[in-house]
Parts: sequence; C-alpha cells; structure tokens
Amino acid sequence: GMFKLFLPQRLTLRNNWKYPLKQLEYLLQIRKLRQKYPECLVHYGQRGLIFEGEPGIGKTTILREYLNAKNEQFVEINLHNLDNANSLLEKAYHQGLIVIIDEINTLPLEGILNHFMLGRDTTNMSPRQEGFILLGTQNPVTYQHRIAATAAWCNRFEIISVADYTCDDLFDIAINNLNYK
Repeated sequence: GMFKLFLPQRLTLRNNWKYPLKQLEYLLQIRKLRQKYPECLVHYGQRGLIFEGEPGIGKTTILREYLNAKNEQFVEINLHNLDNANSLLEKAYHQGLIVIIDEINTLPLEGILNHFMLGRDTTNMSPRQEGFILLGTQNPVTYQHRIAATAAWCNRFEIISVADYTCDDLFDIAINNLNYK
C-alpha cells in the first residue's frame, strides 16, 4: 500500500520507501541538532545515507522531491571528474550543505570523503558552518563498474537497500499517473 509523506501529490510512494525515508528524516533531524549545538554534536551520528536499488526505481528523484517538499536546500555534485571532487566537496562541507551524489559507487571517493564524513576537512578543521550531510544513490555492486563498499565506508554511511516495485505497485503507479494527466 501507499503511505503519505510531505511530497508533491504527483509522486506515489510505495511501502518500499517507508524505511529509507524514515532514515532520511532521522538524518535531517540530527543535522538540525548539529546546526543548533555544533560544539556538542560534531561527532554524533553519521553524516551520510546511501540508497541502493535497481535502476529506474526513483532513488535520486525521490531524494530531490523529498528535500524540496521539506524546503531543504541541497546541491547535486556530479563527480565524473575526480580532479575537482575534493574542492567541490570541501566547499559544500564548509557551507554546511546537503549534497546529493548520484551513482556514488562508480568512483573511488572513499579517500576524499573520509575526512568530511568524520566531521573534519582535509586539514583536520571543523566546518565553518555545521550541517554537511551526504546523500548518495547507487545501483547494486553486481552492476558493471561498481566499487564494493569497505568496512570503513559502511561505518560512515548507512546503506539502505530500496526494494524494487511489485507488479501491483507498478499498476497502481500507472493508474495514479494517468489521473494526473
């Protein structure tokens, strides 16, 4: 069945998104507490969440729509070029931004992200403005050109598997979308 969240009416969410979005909401609440009490909570909780699932189930779209519906400012960083990855992430880190990286397991980012995910930049400095969190999406590691997560990576991110839609889900989504045309 469907459940309601703060999303535009045209988006139909199925039960496969209930747990992932609950965890995203938890991360956003931790972020707000860090922003309010940065000296106390700099090392509390994770700073990242990765949604893993099959292509086409809406991982990135639902992230965007959810953040927009909650009036959360975010940036999407396209990291197909690793040369500028560090400077882009460092800027976002110090501005306390929410960052979305699509297909996060197609690039060797662990070395770059380790500092930021632990609450420090590459020179071991705390952020100028607290609030940095990283939201990633990825297809399963069984797909070509995907990098398997290390134990350290798994400690820095919660990796949530988003189940594929059932036939009933797809039918309901199609019917609902026909009604909005």
